[in-house]
Amino acid sequence: MGHLGCVNALLMKEANLEVKDQAIRDKADETEAKDKAAAPMEAAAPVEAASPMEAATPVEAAAPMEAATPVEAAAPTEAAAPMEAAANKAAADKAAASRETSNRDVAEAANREAADRETVREVAARRREAVDREAADREAADREAADREAVREVAARRREAVDREAADREAVREVAARRREAADREASRQAAELEEAREAAEAVNMAAAIRIAAELEAAEAANRKAAETANMEVAIRIAAELEAAEAANRIAADRVAARQAAIELEAVLAAIDLAAADLAEGDRAAAVELAAGYEAAAKDAADREAADLAAAVQAAADMEAAPQTNSFGSQANANSTPLSSGVHVSTAQSVSAASGRSLTQFATLPSFPYCRCDDYAAASSPYTLTMTNTTGDDNGLIYGEYCFAVEFVGGEGSACRGALTNSIHKFLVSIQSACVPAFDVTGNYMTVGGKRKTSSWRTKDFSAASVLEMFSLGLTSANNGTQICMRVSAPCDQPENFFDTMPPTIGLSESASHKCCPVMKAVVPVEDAEAV
Repeated sequence: MGHLGCVNALLMKEANLEVKDQAIRDKADETEAKDKAAAPMEAAAPVEAASPMEAATPVEAAAPMEAATPVEAAAPTEAAAPMEAAANKAAADKAAASRETSNRDVAEAANREAADRETVREVAARRREAVDREAADREAADREAADREAVREVAARRREAVDREAADREAVREVAARRREAADREASRQAAELEEAREAAEAVNMAAAIRIAAELEAAEAANRKAAETANMEVAIRIAAELEAAEAANRIAADRVAARQAAIELEAVLAAIDLAAADLAEGDRAAAVELAAGYEAAAKDAADREAADLAAAVQAAADMEAAPQTNSFGSQANANSTPLSSGVHVSTAQSVSAASGRSLTQFATLPSFPYCRCDDYAAASSPYTLTMTNTTGDDNGLIYGEYCFAVEFVGGEGSACRGALTNSIHKFLVSIQSACVPAFDVTGNYMTVGGKRKTSSWRTKDFSAASVLEMFSLGLTSANNGTQICMRVSAPCDQPENFFDTMPPTIGLSESASHKCCPVMKAVVPVEDAEAV
């Protein structure tokens, strides 16, 4: 509106200038008409300017007679004619000059008015151009604002789509996390069941071994009595029958072990199928790797049991083929007395396992690590474990965190050193039974190498103490310095309240078959030991 008002004012000014111009022209015409009307009057009027002077001249006053003379009276008219003409001419020149000046002023005024009008037109044109540009700018601004609004709407829709996609991804991640947790729980449950089944089999083997040992001792006593009182031939035959029976018992036990290994292998394969069906691609690789470890361990156990079975069968065949004679060259008679189990026994000196295992290997140890192994020596471990402990406060929950750094020191000598160098399957530590519930308070916070371990760990209670087991670790000597950590709530946040012994008693195992179980003491730094 401001520009339009300026344009209207300029147009009105231009109209006023035209009106004034017309008035000036009218005035000039009027002045010219007056000049024309005054010119004849000036030409006809007598020159009176000189008459008073002439009348006042003393000479003229002193000659009254001359004034009466007609000739002398006419003289002044003739003398005044040039002067009158000059006066008329001067008046005409003055009128002409006045007209010229008036015309020049009028022309200049007209030129000025024309210049002003041109200026006004130019200003008006520029104003109109400015108005047009402003209108165009306003239209462009309106279009730009519309475009911006459209862009904002598109951006808002895209943001909504991105938010929806993010929400969908979060939902997918939550579902995947729940599935992984379920798979971890299932894997932990299956691993625990597998470990319990293995320990139950060990317990069954131990009971059978104890029973056989008792029967052997009873039979040995009977054989000694028989050898002392009567018939050496009977004792020799009984010894042969006992060896054959023992071989048969070992064959049966090895078949049971082989069947157990097959069951474990089927459980592992089922775990692989479950993990492959439920887990994401990255978790599937981890599950396959874990199951491959189980499968390798189960296959190794099955191979060893098969080798033992073949050795037992060969020993039985050799005993059947050997002649059963006494020291006098005669065959044994049939007067021996069988045990309640149907197994004939002989002296303890004749008892030897064709597979090379002793009866004590089937028994579960009454002390840490409470499992059957081939080697418990601390010298068989190629690692040392250094313990550190810290305390923390999680929203008012006081907890203690214990970490064991697995440090590879190498060494040569035993087969267990080589096996543990290539694989650490299980970590065990002896703890006080009262601290087992302290794991639940801290949310069962276990880590291996800084990664949370939600499954493949458990606690087991024994009469002397409890044991924390973390299995399926998948560590080797290449993981030198890896930290195995656990959190417990107060009062178990103090080492003397948490561990069964100080320094803590710990153990390692190379696989689920428990061939190598070195038992050792953790290394406690001086400052931590002084704090304890």
